[in-house]
Amino acid sequence: MSTNFVEPDGSYYRNTNFGKIDPDTGNKIPLLNDTEWYWRTRLLNATQEETVEIWDMLLNPKNYGLLDRDLTDYETTEIQRMLCKIDRVYLSQVVIGDDPESKWHLILTNKWLYERCREHERNPDGHLDLWPRGHFKSSIAVKLSIIQEHLINPTLTVCLIGYEKSFGEATIKFIRGVYEYNNTLKTLFPEIFYENPSKEARTGHWTSDQIYLKPNAENSFPSLTCCGIFKLNTGSHYDMIYYDDIVVRDNATKVLMARMKESITNSFSMLNKGEVIRRTAMVGTRYHKDDPYNWIIEKDIMRTRVYTATHNKKLDGNPVFLTKDEWEEIKKGDPYQVACDYMMNPITDATAIFDVKKLKKFDTVRPMDVFILVDPADSKKEKSDRTAMLVIGVDEYHNKYLLDGIADKLELDERWKTLKSLHKKWSDFCDYQGTTVNVYYEKFGMNSDISAMKVFMENDNYDFDIFPVSFGTLGKSTKEARIRRICGDVNRGKIYLPKYIIKDDICYTWEMVDSEDGIVFEFKKSNLFEGNSKYHESENSIERKVTKTMLPIVGTDYELRKYDLTIELIQEMLDFPYGKHDDLPDAFCRIYDVPDLVDLVGSSKYEVVNPEFEYWLYSIKIYNKRL
Repeated sequence: MSTNFVEPDGSYYRNTNFGKIDPDTGNKIPLLNDTEWYWRTRLLNATQEETVEIWDMLLNPKNYGLLDRDLTDYETTEIQRMLCKIDRVYLSQVVIGDDPESKWHLILTNKWLYERCREHERNPDGHLDLWPRGHFKSSIAVKLSIIQEHLINPTLTVCLIGYEKSFGEATIKFIRGVYEYNNTLKTLFPEIFYENPSKEARTGHWTSDQIYLKPNAENSFPSLTCCGIFKLNTGSHYDMIYYDDIVVRDNATKVLMARMKESITNSFSMLNKGEVIRRTAMVGTRYHKDDPYNWIIEKDIMRTRVYTATHNKKLDGNPVFLTKDEWEEIKKGDPYQVACDYMMNPITDATAIFDVKKLKKFDTVRPMDVFILVDPADSKKEKSDRTAMLVIGVDEYHNKYLLDGIADKLELDERWKTLKSLHKKWSDFCDYQGTTVNVYYEKFGMNSDISAMKVFMENDNYDFDIFPVSFGTLGKSTKEARIRRICGDVNRGKIYLPKYIIKDDICYTWEMVDSEDGIVFEFKKSNLFEGNSKYHESENSIERKVTKTMLPIVGTDYELRKYDLTIELIQEMLDFPYGKHDDLPDAFCRIYDVPDLVDLVGSSKYEVVNPEFEYWLYSIKIYNKRL
């Protein structure tokens, strides 16, 4: 996505196109002059100790042999004004954080905070900053940043967007307090700040949701205002937009997050166009793998800076800011909250619902009853879920096997063609072994599809029963509770998935193993295809119906992306309930809603004495049938 935003390197401060008007010449000059830019560069590359030394050298040059006299009051004021504009750390220590009981001093004394402050100040634009809770994220990247921007460019108009408008109002309350009551700022910048804004500012120019600074009094838009992500100030235009915590835990749902992506896109229209700079900055915390932040990262809308509460991004790491005692106490809390707030990862081993390492593998299909489970989605729209159709085999011991299926966005006629194909394939298979195949359609989707399905059956002269499957006593809204029912069979080792998978057109076997990044796939090349590991879709043809070897389940979705259904299912189980998709586990769990499942799976139909002998007999049966 092209947004035409400023490059995030801070160089616009030196670009005359975005500068200020020189009162003497009437020409545009950079927001920061040569001297200011030089010292800004020096300070941004200085250590904590060097920073303090540079402050002292600038304000007390006589002590360093740079002048043979003390600075005049005017010179001292000019140096202080310069430092406020070019050094966010100075601003936090000397001006805003002059209260000894405040915690602003930590930005200078804590190495990690100091580095984050310098990093954000060096590249303030076009970045998404994901930092832990309580690590000065909003203080450094929003509050200090806005104040500094107003000192550099007093006519700058800024909109602050949060999940709700009240989020921005809390930040404005702090900044308004600084502008109104900080005597140091008012003394250094009398041309920007009112002495008594409640009396001097125009009516409506100094409120809980908007501020007009002196140089901006005649402007149509305030120096600082705010709105909620779902109630944008459409029609207004600003020089810069800050997004602060637009995602919160309570709104981490697919529906709200889809709306939020649209709102973020719409918010870009609030930025000034033409020769005026277009600037954005975003900070937040992750509560879902497919949240708007992930969308921003994938679409390369902003560059990303991600930090966790520990040095190695693991719970057992050393805290970068908190004390060890504080960190140990935090880790005792809700694992999901800790993973989101402090590790920037809503999906970790601690939050995983399914122990995917207990999933079993199979490479041979034995006689079993077959169930086709359908969980339909309505359309191919970007926001809609995918239609999931899974072919699940259930043996006499009620082990459950993934035999076939698809995960794709399908229109109604495509759903019929896919279902018909699966039914024919597995009906032929079951005919060979004397078992049954049954189709179960998610009830709420079936209500709208069943009439059309009957018409399709008549037109194609292909008829079979479709049974509705409901959610029992769980209700429609408890999707997570439905899917969690799979956990018992996973933990008991009763869920079997194909041993062979296809990745990048190569056949592999898979394992789930522990790594530094949590549980991940480990792939090993397979010689399943007669010593040629290259996979060809033609090999996944009619032979699949009758062969005892379980071939990989592959497909191509509506975006022409090739996928392996086994990998997709495991990944969705691994990410559940905070992943991008959960269509496949949701379809899989419908097996537990099949009425009288115990009676439908007929253990009396066949008796397992010797599996190898059974497979041999099965192969002979297939061979004779094919003759």
